[in-house]
Amino acid sequence: MDSVGLYEKFEVSLQMNAKFENPYDPDQIDIMATFISPAGKEWKVPGFYNQVFWSSFAVRFSPNELGEWKYSVRVKDKTGEVTSEEKAFKARPTFQSTFFEGRPSLVGGTQE
Repeated sequence: MDSVGLYEKFEVSLQMNAKFENPYDPDQIDIMATFISPAGKEWKVPGFYNQVFWSSFAVRFSPNELGEWKYSVRVKDKTGEVTSEEKAFKARPTFQSTFFEGRPSLVGGTQE
């Protein structure tokens, strides 16, 4: 299972055979991911055309709860709509040194 630090970037890269002329027009191609938190809260996050990698789309998300997240991606174009199978990743504590009230602390972790 993939994992990502709490509040860090989780990215899903999509390779697909969708039909569109303009990748920026949601009437031609629409991508929406659904993320479900460990507590059951649902987040809808739109996908975007990634110009860095030709003909690819991506979804980026930052988890705000520790634990196992579930997600699926829906793609709609002029030929129809398809939803991926449900996948999962784990949000783990992020061990970055930060300062809170003038003393070091850990994001998503505990200070011992």
